Amino acid sequence: MINLYVSLLVAYLLGSIPFAVLITRYRTGLDLRALGDGNLGAKNVYLSVGHREGLVVGVLDIGKGAAAVLFSQALDVSLAGQLGVGLAVVMGHNWSIFLHFDGGQGMAATVGVFLALIPVVTLISIGLIAVTLWMTRNWDVACAIGLAWIPLASWLIFARAELAWYAVGMLPLILVRKIIVTAVREAQRHRIKGA
Repeated sequence: MINLYVSLLVAYLLGSIPFAVLITRYRTGLDLRALGDGNLGAKNVYLSVGHREGLVVGVLDIGKGAAAVLFSQALDVSLAGQLGVGLAVVMGHNWSIFLHFDGGQGMAATVGVFLALIPVVTLISIGLIAVTLWMTRNWDVACAIGLAWIPLASWLIFARAELAWYAVGMLPLILVRKIIVTAVREAQRHRIKGA
């Protein structure tokens, strides 16, 4: 049981590392919350700071999601515990202790969690995201299509109902966080313009 508690703590702290903020500050000296859409994720870094920096943030955010789950697997934590660890790393990313409980939307960290849990399904999902993004030039549509693949493939192809339901449960976390972040950032912009 101690392995589960250690894994959960490590996952939350690992998820809390704000790579987008750190890389943006290192490269530009600016606060990412004041750039682009204000989101603390790879997409905003990509659009506001640079393509290379955005890709690095994306890889690091995916990596921390995967690393948390792989760490729990190395400690022989049960599958149910690993699912909790996945949730903890995404919550750390979304509500970072290092940013006064601000953070990103959790998309890349969630992809990392699934990469560690079901790598083949997730690699196909990443491919779907890339192809859809290339075709539509719409990040949200590409991610919706790519991430929808995870529960469908988990259930229909690989007969992993527990992972399919977990994916169904994790995806609204991304959506709810996106809605909250968008509303807060928009309110901040209106307040600044009105001041």
